[in-house]
Amino acid sequence: MSTGEKTGVILLNLGGPDNLKAVKPFLYNLFSDPDIFDVMSFPCPEFIQKPLAWLISTFRNGMAVDAYRRMGGRSPILPLTQDQANALKTQLASRGIDVPVYIGMRYWHPFVQDTVDLIIRDGIENLIVLPLYPQYSLTTTGSSIKELEKCLQERKYPGSLSVIHHYHDHPDYQAALAAMIQSGLAKNTWSCPVEEVLILFSAHSLPQKFVEKTQDIYPQHILETAQKLMTEHFPQNPWRLCYQSKIGKIPWLRPYTDEIIREFARTGTDNVLIIPISFVSDHIETLYEIDLLYLPLAQELNLNHCYRAESLNSNPLFIQALAGLVEEKLKVPQGVR
Repeated sequence: MSTGEKTGVILLNLGGPDNLKAVKPFLYNLFSDPDIFDVMSFPCPEFIQKPLAWLISTFRNGMAVDAYRRMGGRSPILPLTQDQANALKTQLASRGIDVPVYIGMRYWHPFVQDTVDLIIRDGIENLIVLPLYPQYSLTTTGSSIKELEKCLQERKYPGSLSVIHHYHDHPDYQAALAAMIQSGLAKNTWSCPVEEVLILFSAHSLPQKFVEKTQDIYPQHILETAQKLMTEHFPQNPWRLCYQSKIGKIPWLRPYTDEIIREFARTGTDNVLIIPISFVSDHIETLYEIDLLYLPLAQELNLNHCYRAESLNSNPLFIQALAGLVEEKLKVPQGVR
């Protein structure tokens, strides 16, 4: 099947600082987003948001710079997303689908607006939108699509848009996650039979107040992802779900990952495989929070068999899943969203 050069795919992602000097402006862009203010429950007029974003980014800059320095001085999210885009293009080509694959980041280069300029320059008439967020949230997929649509409208984009809103329960995505877990179970040393290893899903958290106010379906999607995965692929293993990346003092979705680890220490629950469930590539949440905070905490608490599964990144099964999603969209009449 060939769609010609008029169809394109855009991968939407968060973005991340590509050097230490970029950390503060990245944080400023993040906290300047009105949707993030809504998430953080900062009730303030619109004209206050940018000065407040400057204050927050200034306050958090030191901590964030230290985290990125320990990760090697930058976020790996762009090169990893570029690898995913290249692998996806190759996988689609193997299926007879020759289309360009673009990257649009929400808070750092390449920004969505710059990618839209490139898409229009290339004469793309049918744009397939594939957010790299399997579980839908207003804060991730919702915000990214809103920004993309705004940029397209401002530039009077004449083509059609076909959006993949979520794929948390898609069989191919589930198969990629199952392979990731199986690899983690096989490569690490356990003091119990492998079917007794506890699978700990760790997802990015959201403020509880925001979830209740907006009825965001993100927690439901996270739970459904884990339930389906464990029921169909690992029915014997025990499992838990927790949340990480909390900011500030207001309550976020719980239990928190560090709380669960401390609970395991109290109850003597060893043999734990942590699955970064809401992330499809490595970045600060996996390489810093889990690897440099939570795993050392587990060691300090004498949990000697606690590991993290590798992230999906460009895992061939994950790329096949993305290609399948694109192929399914190509079978839908243009303009249907």
